[in-house]
Amino acid sequence: MSKRKHGPTIVPALSAKVDNKEKRFIQVGNSLLLSKQFHALSTGSRFLYFCMAMESDGRKNFILSQKDAKKYGIAPSGLRKHINELKAARFIRVYSEKPTREPNRYEFCLSWKLPPSPLRSHTLMAIVVNLSRMETRAGRKKSHWLCLLE
Repeated sequence: MSKRKHGPTIVPALSAKVDNKEKRFIQVGNSLLLSKQFHALSTGSRFLYFCMAMESDGRKNFILSQKDAKKYGIAPSGLRKHINELKAARFIRVYSEKPTREPNRYEFCLSWKLPPSPLRSHTLMAIVVNLSRMETRAGRKKSHWLCLLE
């Protein structure tokens, strides 16, 4: 009878430990790695997303401090840039972006999986029309403009 292994182990190539025993690890689906939306992110934003997954401990809502990001080698300037990119791509939602000493609260979003809605993808177009040029009593010319939004 073989001995039962104690503690979770991971594929040797994905662990820095000699015995491959990890207390924490994340699962990543093949569909995420191959998705067009994920490919559109910068490499740094993809890495941050995985770090967020690790720090979230499997929860949808989580906190990520600058100290947490620093332990993964992410500088504060890069952190802000990658958070903005993940937010714009609808991978995360930020609940508190105040410049305080408190870490921000985040939520993983699933809306990136959906096709963009016609309202979100609609480009705003403005048409500006000069209605008339009038002369004031002082002899200055005054224009009246109309702006139409489509």
